[in-house]
Amino acid sequence: MKRRQIELLDGFASSLAETCRRACRAFFSGGTHSFKEHELLRMEIYKQFTHRAIRVTLALIVFLTCALTASRADNVPQGSYLRSCRGARIQNGQLVAQCQTSHLLGSQWKDTSLQEVSDCVGDIFNVEGSLHCNRGIPLPDGSYRRTCRDMYIETIGPTQWFFASCKMSNSDEWLPWFVPDFRTCRGDIFNFEGFIACNKGQLPPGSYSQSCSDMFMSGAMLGGHCRTRAGDSRKTVLKDVQTCHTGSIENQDGNLTCAR
Repeated sequence: MKRRQIELLDGFASSLAETCRRACRAFFSGGTHSFKEHELLRMEIYKQFTHRAIRVTLALIVFLTCALTASRADNVPQGSYLRSCRGARIQNGQLVAQCQTSHLLGSQWKDTSLQEVSDCVGDIFNVEGSLHCNRGIPLPDGSYRRTCRDMYIETIGPTQWFFASCKMSNSDEWLPWFVPDFRTCRGDIFNFEGFIACNKGQLPPGSYSQSCSDMFMSGAMLGGHCRTRAGDSRKTVLKDVQTCHTGSIENQDGNLTCAR
């Protein structure tokens, strides 16, 4: 009888171990390497024990750990972020994950979280290693819709800021940018070489105005078309006009610069 009990225990342990391997493999196939290595280590420790009772206990621990983690993974919301994020889970009511930046920022993995994820409407997306979503605030009309994605609005102080990632014309890159207080925009909201932008009619002074046209301000960024010495028109931006002295912005061969 004792030998029969031992055989049953051994078979039970083997069955649990195989079930655990399948559960962990299904979950970790797209998960983090650290979790996967942890699972393999536990399985290796299990193999080192010969006492069948210990093997049963270890198999149960491993199986329950994997099953609990997998069940949590099944509860994470869907979204395009899953293509570039790993280890997604709900923790204290927040969506927590590690998300990858684009190669423009070194393809780094960053810890990020998204609060009140149940309020998200539509997609949840990764913007340069940070989780975002639209919370139901209607997006403005504009030509940007043809070449921009990952659009959302956030209330910052008394104003609403419009965020989007827009495609650069001569590249496959998508550039995340924003329009502060977008409701003050005059006319179209558009994609200007990857920058989401609009004209607010508050252009800074400078000699550039004599040879540049279609100018606009987006936050502290000044953009538009400026003539080169050869007479061509070139798209150009000055990312932060606040770094320039008043009246010092000029056109240098089609490029907006601060006069020194």
